Amino acid sequence: MCAGVSALVITCVNFIQERLAADVIQSYADEDFIDFEIPDIKIGISRHDASLIIENMAYGIRQIQESYPNEIRIENYKMEAKS
Repeated sequence: MCAGVSALVITCVNFIQERLAADVIQSYADEDFIDFEIPDIKIGISRHDASLIIENMAYGIRQIQESYPNEIRIENYKMEAKS
């Protein structure tokens, strides 16, 4: 279960970095938490595309959470688009 969540997050971040040519700022508060920010997308891919990739990751994590409700807690899922 933990490996599944890690794989989803790492794949999401790597995909955004490589396919959208975006810098991704990552921070790890501890081994159970990752925070990432996409300050700028450098090629002609829209923020909508990045949103879909992140939504896909969140969907996968929620699916795992349904199977392990006492092991996974999603505290905050918020995406802010800067104009």
